[in-house]
Parts: sequence; structure tokens; C-alpha cells
Amino acid sequence: MFRVLCRLKEIHVREEELKHKVEISGEGYIVPIIADEDIKIKKNEVYPVRIKKINIPPKAMILICPYAKNRHGHVIAVGEEIPLPLDVERCLDIATFLAVLDGEIKKGDVLASLIILPAKSVNKL
Repeated sequence: MFRVLCRLKEIHVREEELKHKVEISGEGYIVPIIADEDIKIKKNEVYPVRIKKINIPPKAMILICPYAKNRHGHVIAVGEEIPLPLDVERCLDIATFLAVLDGEIKKGDVLASLIILPAKSVNKL
């Protein structure tokens, strides 16, 4: 049994439910990760930043593009209030931002790019 912690509560999940074999099944696309709030940041600190919602189709895989889009730092993770299984539609609303310079993120700033790859479940491992 594993514990998945989120901002609201904890969810207990069996390890088998977390393992999937997937096949990338079409053309992917890139969307910007855009700040939805103003926040002052300090070098070498990590911040949760609200972002404009990004809908992720069921079974799609996501990757944060490693090319830096914001001079103040890097998005190291994205998520939502309650982590949902791969099989359902998800809606990202928060990013974890690692600041490399002092400054300010303003609402509407591009923080990074997200690569969304459609996939299908082949079977559970």
C-alpha cells in the first residue's frame, strides 16, 4: 500500500494500481505554463505558483520542456489539488517554481512549456 499525499488529504493506493504500460498514440502538442498570480521570489527558494488551468486528456503523458522560458527560474513540477489517475481527464492548476534570481513573477508571465503526448494504456504491469 502506498500513500499519495495532496493538499486536501491522503489517498491510499495499492502499488499495482500505479503501474501502467502505455503506448504513445499520436501527435503531441506544446502549451505554455502561464502564471495566474503575482508573487515575489528570492534566489534559491522554491514556490508554489497558481497557473492558468491546463486540461490534460485521459491517458495523456506530460513532460515539462527543459528549455528555460523564464529568466527568474524553472518549473520543476506541475499538479492539481487532488492527484488523479492517468485514466481520467486532469486539470493542472499549480506549478512548483525554483527561483534562480531575485525578482517577481507577474500574472500572465510564461513560466515554462508543457509537452502533452496522447497515449493509450496497453495493460497494467
